Amino acid sequence: MKHLLYILILGLTAVGCTSVDCSVNGRVTCNFSVQTEDGETDTIPYCFSVIVTRSIDDNDTTIINLQGKTTSFSLPMPYDGSEVEYYLNMKDTTTVGGTGTDVTDIMTITKTNSPYFEDVDCAPRYNHTIEDLQVTSNFIEDMEVKNTKVTNEGRVNVIVTLKK
Repeated sequence: MKHLLYILILGLTAVGCTSVDCSVNGRVTCNFSVQTEDGETDTIPYCFSVIVTRSIDDNDTTIINLQGKTTSFSLPMPYDGSEVEYYLNMKDTTTVGGTGTDVTDIMTITKTNSPYFEDVDCAPRYNHTIEDLQVTSNFIEDMEVKNTKVTNEGRVNVIVTLKK
């Protein structure tokens, strides 16, 4: 009788556990690769920061803060609204005291939001489709959308070419 009780408890425990394997990376980011006009990997030469304005309370959030010499970066895509504006800042901190040239470009992405359902046990997620991308040209020469589907799969979405 004792063994039967243990088998019953073990069986109920196994049935009660979920076998859903939710994505480890539920965060959806737009991935950028810095390249030369020839398609070779390039580097943003100075400290690089990205700030986004939150539409809910008109405050801002620093997403990347003074990242040094980067060849690629990823930015989270908000699931509310059809447009997001990022402030991309490049700062030359090699001068004495770190107060050098400070140049900012504004990038605006127009997008659609698509809910993605994995399972009721998984966190909600939205994938996006880039409809349009506009950028000013203070230190960025061009941005080309390579892959319009923004998911959590890690593919490069946008190629960034810098002014020389």
